[in-house]
Amino acid sequence: MFPGNVKGMDQRPFLLRLTKAIAKFIGSWWGVFAHTLWFAFWLMLDFSVERLSFWVSLEAIFIGIFLLMAANQAEIERDRLEARDRSREMQNVKEDLELDRREEHELRDIKEMLVAVQKDLSELKGKLKNQNG
Repeated sequence: MFPGNVKGMDQRPFLLRLTKAIAKFIGSWWGVFAHTLWFAFWLMLDFSVERLSFWVSLEAIFIGIFLLMAANQAEIERDRLEARDRSREMQNVKEDLELDRREEHELRDIKEMLVAVQKDLSELKGKLKNQNG
């Protein structure tokens, strides 16, 4: 079970979407603007800078956690895509090997037919020499 389950329901999709949304916001210009406005508002109202430092530190901890979770999820997705690509490549290799095997068999048949044709030609040349000779 994934941490954060409610009444036995897997909350993974919601939590992953939330993590991605937070990381996307934090890593955007909107995140920069929101933080700049928040800090400006805090300082304009002349609230305690020590308390602001506490909240900023706490926020930095959570932002770090969210960004690491988003990076982990991106790595899991990348690994899944690479595994899918490897599987496709293995299938392509198997198909190529089968095609090579069939082509090799066809070439062997063609060589055998060529040898038979050459033998027949040699026999015909011999018969023509005997008739003309």
